[in-house]
Amino acid sequence: MRPPKLAMKAALGGLAAAAILGLGAVSASAAPNPGYGTPYSPIGNTGVHNVWPSANNPFGYSLIQDQDGPQTANVPTLAWVGEDVRLVACDDTILPVPFDGQVQQAEWNTKLWTGDQATQSTPVFDGSQATNLFITDQGSPYFFFPNAPDNFEKGCVSADISSLHAGLDEVTLNVYDENLGGGGGQDSVNGGGLSGGPDQYQVYSEQFIVIWMTANNPTLKEAGLSDIEFPTQAGDNGAMSTAVEPSTGPNGPDANGASVGQLTGTGVKNATAFLGDTAVLGQFGLDAWGADQPFDPWAWDGGANNTPETNNGLVQVRVTGSFPIEDQPPATTNESYFSSITGGGNPSSITLPNEWPQLAAKMAASSIQYPSNASGGNGTTGGFPAQGGNLWDIHGGPTNALTHAGSASGVCAGDGTTFNSTTDAVDDCVTSGGGDVFAFSRVFGDVTNFGTIGPYDPLAANGTLLSDGRLNTDDAPMPALPVTVSIANGGVGGLYGVSKTLVYSHDFNGNASPSNPDPAALTSTGLGNLYNPFYQEYIPSTDRGIAEASGVTGVAFGGFTASSGDDFPGFSLGWTDPYTFWKALNVSSSDTGGSNGCLRATKYDHSSDQGPEYYQLPDYPTQLTVYTDERGEAYVDYNPGTGFPTPNVTIDNNGACDLQNLLGKTIGTASISAQAEYPYESVPYQAPASVTPVTKNVVSQWSKTLTAYPKNNLSGDASVVVASATDVNGQPFAGETVCFAAPGGNLSIDTATSITTPAGTTISLAGSKSASTPKDVGPTYLCGVTGVNGTIGVDVQGSTGAVDVTALFYNEGLFRDITVTPGQSTTVTSTTPPTVIPAFKIDLQSGSSSTSTTAGSTAVAQTPTGQVTIQTQAIPGKAASCKVASFHMFAKKAYAKVKLSCTGTKSDNVLVRTFKGHKLVGTTRVRIKAGKSVTIHFKRGRRISVSA
Repeated sequence: MRPPKLAMKAALGGLAAAAILGLGAVSASAAPNPGYGTPYSPIGNTGVHNVWPSANNPFGYSLIQDQDGPQTANVPTLAWVGEDVRLVACDDTILPVPFDGQVQQAEWNTKLWTGDQATQSTPVFDGSQATNLFITDQGSPYFFFPNAPDNFEKGCVSADISSLHAGLDEVTLNVYDENLGGGGGQDSVNGGGLSGGPDQYQVYSEQFIVIWMTANNPTLKEAGLSDIEFPTQAGDNGAMSTAVEPSTGPNGPDANGASVGQLTGTGVKNATAFLGDTAVLGQFGLDAWGADQPFDPWAWDGGANNTPETNNGLVQVRVTGSFPIEDQPPATTNESYFSSITGGGNPSSITLPNEWPQLAAKMAASSIQYPSNASGGNGTTGGFPAQGGNLWDIHGGPTNALTHAGSASGVCAGDGTTFNSTTDAVDDCVTSGGGDVFAFSRVFGDVTNFGTIGPYDPLAANGTLLSDGRLNTDDAPMPALPVTVSIANGGVGGLYGVSKTLVYSHDFNGNASPSNPDPAALTSTGLGNLYNPFYQEYIPSTDRGIAEASGVTGVAFGGFTASSGDDFPGFSLGWTDPYTFWKALNVSSSDTGGSNGCLRATKYDHSSDQGPEYYQLPDYPTQLTVYTDERGEAYVDYNPGTGFPTPNVTIDNNGACDLQNLLGKTIGTASISAQAEYPYESVPYQAPASVTPVTKNVVSQWSKTLTAYPKNNLSGDASVVVASATDVNGQPFAGETVCFAAPGGNLSIDTATSITTPAGTTISLAGSKSASTPKDVGPTYLCGVTGVNGTIGVDVQGSTGAVDVTALFYNEGLFRDITVTPGQSTTVTSTTPPTVIPAFKIDLQSGSSSTSTTAGSTAVAQTPTGQVTIQTQAIPGKAASCKVASFHMFAKKAYAKVKLSCTGTKSDNVLVRTFKGHKLVGTTRVRIKAGKSVTIHFKRGRRISVSA
């Protein structure tokens, strides 16, 4: 039977209590616990909590009003519509099983409802009565033994309540004794007779506030370094510290009263390395090739929790919830009572966490404080100080100054310089060498225990009550809400989970302070690195593992037998007990991956692999789900990756892809949106999506340039032309073959390791060297290989004036052209290729069929020696005012005729490339006068003569 089993749990729980409390995890309070209701019973003073039977109190009823600590304050339980809430009361007067013939009955009732009045859709109990005999129990209510040290030697009673509609519900629990006879004596406290019949009298009563909310549209923000360094309070009206001093953190007023950041100098350095958009918020370059090592502070699994180390962008997600204030006309009770918050009106609404302080000032009460004193101040009630809204100060927050309520010799001795304060930083300041690294300080001058895993539970106050001495929006115990974050189809980059310990650690390394012995990586004192708990949470709340756990409840692990309903998944989405903020769940992708058709390089590394390498389409996680924390906040990491969509540039049949015109421009975007999901059963409300998506832009850094500088040789008749090759992600193309040609000039590979420009800038040529000319490049070319910085220099000499220097970036089949006057005293740069002629016509003669094509097409001719494929491109030089009047290719006779039509110029350069298959076999540059037909003769694809 259940009672004996529960009794055994209680005995085991008692042993655990003695062991844990003996560790010294609690100390004398420096300030009253807002949830304890009176300063006369500090934490650790357990002597008055357990009142055993005596002559004047034969059944051990407690005479101490504050005995249950935080349970004496009416801090609301917040839930989303559709969720079940488990309400629990534990007290010395509650008997889990009959004692000396005493049978107890618990009754649960709804007293106040601000929600839908028209349909009278009030919350529903899953049974509203129970007895400690368990005979007539139906549904969820029942008596039981607790098993957590906080509630040792008490009895508990609980019930589940749910609502599909939003609203505030005030619930009352009454516990009655029913004497069935056989007792004796007189109860001196209650005055009820205990003999002779079924007398019933009330021995315990408690009021609960439960608020069911609808979710508002999630707000998304592109979070930068300043957002991490200067976080805001919870809600969409949260206050943010304004920095006027350099980042010397952690946050706290300096000598001038100005705020400084929550990041230390090391933290700023680490966060800067992690982010990729510190220069322009929301703008990224692509990742470096091979940079796939995880930044993995929690050793999470792969995929979307394999958070990249660098080049990231953080998206901050925030949610708020609202509940209605309604009256059924002609009643105006609710409207009048909440008018100081809502401004009046029927209906109206209240939004949390934004209006949590106002709601606390209106409703906060405890066993020794009347609601009329709820605004706080110096008033007294029955001789006790009225603590007002501070009764609902249950959390810390990321905007706290580095102060502690304890003494300089206490548990936070190594953390900060301000002690005996009225506020506390709520950080993991436990002295190194002992204690739990996730034990957090609080305003009572002590630290939490049991790992400090959320959410707040008055039945587990030693682990979850995190009062900092400040009542603000951070104190609203927002329930976990699953939010699905997505990149729209066709977007670039991927989404990843990111650890809350990383985002909210002073040195941005994600470590609890005692776990890292390197002082340079911690705060200035080496302690208190984590400062915004909770970092984990039980979802649902009742998964905490203690019998008396309260809060949001329900089934979890959807999809497994006997674990959830058939038509809803339950909590946790599978594997989150407890959930680590902000681990990515339900990861999926809409990307296709594969080549985007743009050639990156061929024979890039001169290895035996002769195949082409193409840029890739994105192939990353594009959708994931995270749960918001107790502040209604979540972070998601964005990383641009190395893939990008097919660029809007001309790609010829050889795959040559010139991205020069996209330098510094966007080559891909990611539109990121968020969709809230009600976490439990279906409700008559539409789950909201984010109002405004966040857009990430990925910018191309791809560039191929030729720059001419004076050589500064003694004769003064030489220049050095530097070819520079940069990949789309900004990495240099090291080891790329570049071939130079300069009709009328002399060329030689520059052997210097660097050159100095006329402006005094040093350009490194380190690692560049001469190379043999590939067999499929004409003999007039001089070739070399770029160095580690993607650069190579060629010296140009000539005495006849301007020299036209052409560079073939061989691995990509791309050309650059620059006119150099050897010995010139100015710098000249060419970043654009010769302009591609819009269209031309190829006529196949001598037995071949005639085909009309466009630029970059391929002509196939059957010759007496077999099939030969010749691809030609006619490209004019720097002048853009010429076009091809006619172009005829006579494949069998191996010559071509070309004629230009020009305006504003008398001639132009034309570049003709011939290919066999995808192999470049010849390049011809011809200066053609306008209106003149020129014949170009070829042999094996190479030009041998030109005639007019």
